[in-house]
Amino acid sequence: KLTEFADTFFFVLRKKNSQVSILHIFHHSTMPFCTWILLRWAPGGHETFGGILNALVHVFMYSYYFLASLGPALSPYLWWKKYLTSMQILQFFMVISKSSVVFFGVVDCGYPWQISL
Repeated sequence: KLTEFADTFFFVLRKKNSQVSILHIFHHSTMPFCTWILLRWAPGGHETFGGILNALVHVFMYSYYFLASLGPALSPYLWWKKYLTSMQILQFFMVISKSSVVFFGVVDCGYPWQISL
């Protein structure tokens, strides 16, 4: 999660201040702390699903950003840009659905439901 601060750093260096929103700063400031809490008090378990899915989506997202930064010659190969937001929305839906199963006790496996909040 700490490596995600790099995009904020590059936005600031490139003077792309419009891309550094309050939500962006909040998200990138709180996620390392939230990740630490999960790894400290609830390693493994249900929350691993969300972490792996998030990492997969970020691989696609940052791959796109990297390839797009190489110049317009690669634009024809970046047709999949329009699917990035859909991937993120699907990720949120899947993680919220999985966390709801634990939170509402649909499956009682001994995992602390409070972590699924």
